[in-house]
Amino acid sequence: MLNRKIIIPLLCILFTPFGCSSTGDKESYQVPAFSKITSGEPVVPREANKIFIDPNSLRGDLTGVPEMFMTLLKNKISMDGRLAVVPDQNGADLILRYSISRYQVQVISFGNFGRPVKKRMRIIAGVQLIDAVKGRTILTDREIQSFREFSDVIPPVETEVQVLNYVLDGLADRVFAKTVTGWYTHYLTRIEKGRK
Repeated sequence: MLNRKIIIPLLCILFTPFGCSSTGDKESYQVPAFSKITSGEPVVPREANKIFIDPNSLRGDLTGVPEMFMTLLKNKISMDGRLAVVPDQNGADLILRYSISRYQVQVISFGNFGRPVKKRMRIIAGVQLIDAVKGRTILTDREIQSFREFSDVIPPVETEVQVLNYVLDGLADRVFAKTVTGWYTHYLTRIEKGRK
């Protein structure tokens, strides 16, 4: 049987990253965040570095909304630095197609004399990510949503234009996360988490 003088140093060598370090330096080893381990592998192939966002997927009856969304999405992908957004499908490693399938503003509460006082804006997008090199679909999600409750009469007052910008920005965050990682659970609101 091995003696304690051999066993204890061996255990410390094996488990140093998990707390046996005698240096006390917290920066010497960082354990990866649990959320990163459990959030799934990135869906983007490692060798892919160029993405084309298909403008033909815009819906014509929502004047300005799809174009605003596309600008936000391009900016988020570009700022991340993992993928370069290219203007042409030729030479792209990935093709991202999306459509704004629903845009609605509905009244959720009324005040005196039946006047609408609180509303909810909701926008839903469908996305498809294609591996242009292998000619296969990597992922499809028909219902990625973003919403916000607001009032244009009760403080804090928000205009519909302000809320539209907020909701589209949130939708772009979700589509970006879905495209790169396959998940956007960290963007879910308390209301959405309560439903699951």
